[in-house]
Amino acid sequence: MSCINKFGALAGLVKRVKRTGWLRYLPAEQVESVGDHSAKIAFLALYLRKVESVDYLKCVQMALVHDIAEGLVGDFTPYCGISP
Repeated sequence: MSCINKFGALAGLVKRVKRTGWLRYLPAEQVESVGDHSAKIAFLALYLRKVESVDYLKCVQMALVHDIAEGLVGDFTPYCGISP
């Protein structure tokens, strides 16, 4: 498997992980996935292209990459009891 295929498979894992913070308050079928969240944030970051002082491409890149680890380890909140 090529590196690009491995990265695509890794990035695709975020579709399966539900956002833990929302699971505390909503039924699982109503909770967005980490992938849903990342896509929404990336679109909002793209909108920042209208703001001259913002490097919107960097914002889009950060929005798309910042949750990839959650596809592997899960989405943790301060309520999960995991030590720093």
